[in-house]
Amino acid sequence: MKRVLVLLLIFCSQFSFADDFGDFMKEMDKGYTSQQDDFETYNEDIKKEFERYKRIVDEEFEAYKKEIALKWSSPEMTGPKKWVEYKDDMTARRSVDFDAGEFTIEIIAESIDGIEAEFEGMLKDMLSENYAEAYERDKPAKRIEKRAEEEIGGLLKGSPDESLVIGSAITGKDNPNSRDIEEATGKLLKGAEVNEKPSKIPGKKVYVLKGKLPKGIYAAKAREIAPIVRRYASKYSQKPSLIFAVIHTESAFNPMARSHIPAYGLMQIVPKSAGVDVAKYLTGKQTILAPSYLYDREKNIEAGATYLHILSTRYLRYIDNSLSRLYCAIAAYNTGSGNVALAFNGRDAGRYRYSAAKAAKKVNRMTPEQVYSYLRNNLTYAEARSYIAKVTSLLPKYSYFD
Repeated sequence: MKRVLVLLLIFCSQFSFADDFGDFMKEMDKGYTSQQDDFETYNEDIKKEFERYKRIVDEEFEAYKKEIALKWSSPEMTGPKKWVEYKDDMTARRSVDFDAGEFTIEIIAESIDGIEAEFEGMLKDMLSENYAEAYERDKPAKRIEKRAEEEIGGLLKGSPDESLVIGSAITGKDNPNSRDIEEATGKLLKGAEVNEKPSKIPGKKVYVLKGKLPKGIYAAKAREIAPIVRRYASKYSQKPSLIFAVIHTESAFNPMARSHIPAYGLMQIVPKSAGVDVAKYLTGKQTILAPSYLYDREKNIEAGATYLHILSTRYLRYIDNSLSRLYCAIAAYNTGSGNVALAFNGRDAGRYRYSAAKAAKKVNRMTPEQVYSYLRNNLTYAEARSYIAKVTSLLPKYSYFD
């Protein structure tokens, strides 16, 4: 009987401390091969779903670029820190560069007559636009979600709310009225410059209005989402300053942020990686987080806070020092916990090179300062090395939210 109990304890111990279910199954006896086969079949099905989703994303992005290129020399699209929208007929576009603190409106026309009124109208519309409207106007996101639902199914969808995308931050009011919008539009126009450039359409030119956003746009956006950040920071045992620093670094507070990876929203959640863990944690099943889910700012912030929680309490749980664990979690948010482990284990570690448990043994022999320095110098990708530096440097800036 004692022998059975000992074996059971060993079994449970291995289950609790295996890096993931796949590693655990490989360590078990051949008697468990049927369970392993079931898991691997399920995992392969999930992998195929995400490959199909990525193919849909790539195809829709490419199709939209071609649509833009029919009238524009440069097919500019929304990115992590820039929000770009086109009129339905593609004869005008506007962009907000959250990182540079600038806005640009471009109109294709035969002459400058009437352009000033069009600039004013597009600025007013920009300040009045809410999240729900922005999502409805995002052709690639809408098409991706529609196709993915038809071809894959089972997406976890959301409903972006009616909070203003940028109008509240610029006017300084939560619910600006028409007069507030009018006054803010006048100020933006007053400080802007108008230029022109060639158009690829014969007989027409591109008229460009370019101006600066008000100073303090980051602070205004931070105050706007502070209640949401604090709520989920508390729920998932994270400091608000960390969530704000990640948002600042990932999207510069651009709520409509998107990259080709694809990643969406304020905290740039990637459906294939972080999204899998988040969906599993929140719903109990692995599924694809749809664009509408990740453009819902509250769901996006919850997803980001959840992922930071998962990194800290699951993948990096063997790291004893909380500050060392924080540095590793910041790096892992960008590059994945496997690549963080690789930095410490090295490629010579063979099948254990991505083992977080093995990496923790080395981390636990270091001071937090040494861990930070080691990550800055040994993470595989330059982007990740810069990422940990930027996020860490921003923590004090947002510490007053803690």
